[in-house]
This record gives sequence, C-alpha cells and structure tokens, in this order.
Amino acid sequence: MTISGKAVAALALVALLTTGVERAQAAIVSETESFLIGGTPQSLQPGGDTALLNFNQFNSVLGTLTAVDFVLDSFTVTVVSVFALGSGSATNTSSFEVQVNPTFGTIFGPHVDSVNASCSTIGFPPTACSSFPSISAQFFSDSFTVPAGDVDDFVGSGSFDATLLFQISLVATCPPGLCSPSGNILWDGTLTVHYTFEPAGAVTEPTTLMLLGAGLGGLALARRRKGLSER
Repeated sequence: MTISGKAVAALALVALLTTGVERAQAAIVSETESFLIGGTPQSLQPGGDTALLNFNQFNSVLGTLTAVDFVLDSFTVTVVSVFALGSGSATNTSSFEVQVNPTFGTIFGPHVDSVNASCSTIGFPPTACSSFPSISAQFFSDSFTVPAGDVDDFVGSGSFDATLLFQISLVATCPPGLCSPSGNILWDGTLTVHYTFEPAGAVTEPTTLMLLGAGLGGLALARRRKGLSER
C-alpha cells in the first residue's frame, strides 16, 4: 500500500495537533495537610510549639515532574492582657515559620506580630488594675516555588516532612511581684503541595518537530507530483 504525500501531510498535521493538545494539558496533583497550634491560654515551651506535617513524594509512574509549589493558607491570633497593682503593661510577640528539611530551610517566614496591653490606677495605696485582652488577628496566605534544580528531590516512593514553628515572647513591664501578664496564641490553617507534571505517554517536543517536518515534506512532494502530472 502506497501512502500519498497528501496523506502523509494529513497524518502529520493530525499528530501535531494531537501532541500540541497533549503538551498543553499539563497535569497537577496536590496534597493538603491541616494544622492547629495553640488556641487556649498556655505557656509555650522554650523554643516554641511545633507541628510536623508529612507529605508523599511525587510518583514518577504518573509522568515527568516539572514544578513543585507550596501554598500556605492560615489564620493567626495573638492575645495579651495584664493584671497589676497600681499600673502595669505587657507585650506578647509572636512569630511563625514553615520549614521543609533537609532540602530547604525556611520557606515561609518568620513572620512577627506584637500585641501590647496596659492598665493603671491613680492613688495610694495602689489598687488592682486589669486590662481588657488586646488581640491581633490576621489571615496569612503565601506561596513558594521550588527552584527548578531541586524539583527532582521530590520524586520517589517515600515522603518528606514540613515543620511548622510558632513562638511567643511574653514580657511584662511593672514592679516584680505586682504584675501578672497572660497571653495565648492560635495558628490554624492548611499547607498544600502542588506537583505539576507531564503525563506519561505524552509526545515530546523533538517528536513533534519530526512529525512537522514529515508533514511539510509530504506537502512538498504532493505538489511536485501534481506539477509533473499536469505537464
């Protein structure tokens, strides 16, 4: 069976259109983990409180990994109040960050927020004063793209950890023994990893170019044959 130049061109163009669609449809798989740190009045441990999230690596059976992105969506609350004799003040400073180890250090943060509270009375002897809770609440959303040279580190059959660290520093300014500050924190949200990849079986660019060349060659051959037959 002989395939004409027009047929070769038609087949090549169909293949080119097909592969073009295939390449345009890059696929994404995602994994989301939720976390909650704090939420009740507490004294944090030295170094802060942490949450450990575990994510699966990208399964190479799906295709070729081309990009990795992390997205953090969270809500933070920092609270402070003070009870004192005469007068007193307190500051509650909080910070949070996300680390992906060992490949990276900190990918989000540290982000710092300070809250102040104070109370006072006039007269002698001093009488007790108490402040209303001072609160800072904010939404935080950010993304981090893994450098292209490190993308392959996320391919495999295992998993990796992301560490979330939330710290506070509660400091009171008033006579020792006459002041009692209190504070609490909340960090609530999700961390998502997105894997962008080319599905297994997709035609690569060199193959597409070869098909295009074959199609153009077929068109030229068909025109030449047509010209000879008309002479």
